[in-house]
Amino acid sequence: VLCLDEPVAGAPFEPYAPALEAAAAGIVPTPVAPGDPAAVFFTSGSTGRSKGAVHTHGSLDAAATIMNLELGLEDGERTLHFLPLFSSCMEHLIPLTLARATHVILPSFDAAAAWAAPRKIPASLRMISYASEVMPPAVLAALAERLPQVAFVQFYGMIEQLCLTVLDAAAHLRKAATVGRPMIGAEIRILEDESREILARSPTLFAGYWGDDEATARVMHEGWLRTGDCGRFDADGFLVLDGRLKDMIKTGGVTVIPAEIESVLMGHPDVSDAAVVGVPDEQWGEAVHA
Repeated sequence: VLCLDEPVAGAPFEPYAPALEAAAAGIVPTPVAPGDPAAVFFTSGSTGRSKGAVHTHGSLDAAATIMNLELGLEDGERTLHFLPLFSSCMEHLIPLTLARATHVILPSFDAAAAWAAPRKIPASLRMISYASEVMPPAVLAALAERLPQVAFVQFYGMIEQLCLTVLDAAAHLRKAATVGRPMIGAEIRILEDESREILARSPTLFAGYWGDDEATARVMHEGWLRTGDCGRFDADGFLVLDGRLKDMIKTGGVTVIPAEIESVLMGHPDVSDAAVVGVPDEQWGEAVHA
């Protein structure tokens, strides 16, 4: 790990300038094309064994450019990273580096340290972003009341395809039950069947799973990525996530969406967290269990 300033004694960092000087003589520029592989990011493995998603120079460049435009980043931003870099690097590390940002990286997640960092620079916190899941409305409302000067921005995407939707600050509280509208360059459609699966394509689409053509073929449909999520658009074109296809509960021939029940439960002042699952039932096939 390189440090631009002189590293603190005992820290596991190397000074940047000497490392650059020593390496310069051995660096040989290698031409690359937009379609050439640039990095392999591994999925969370929520549906099985983790798979390596190959991203090209073109897909990462598109993701960085789109995120900069959607976030309205300014030259010389400062950003705090407290999540694993294998995931946040695509949403924050690469786009913010393009904006010549300063990265403050916590060695591990620590809630107290994460809140303390921006307080060292008065009035420095201007934006909080989060991704992929709707924040419970009660939590979001409490944060907005406590931090009125902060803009909240949510993104929806996945390792295989970055930057699909954005819920910007202007619409955040009004559309808190959604994940926003399609980002620049993103196309999203809903399968017209019982699953209502979300399909998407954009310049940020991955090139396939490393060494696994069969797995790649299973998630691709005529150039569109099958996200494994089901959802719908509201009247204003905002995408509403109804959960993972594998999480849907079929009870008495009716499809029940766990997230909707969880949202209702979370609205009760005595409930701090909730999870809804289907359990086997002789009469209904599945029963709803919270």
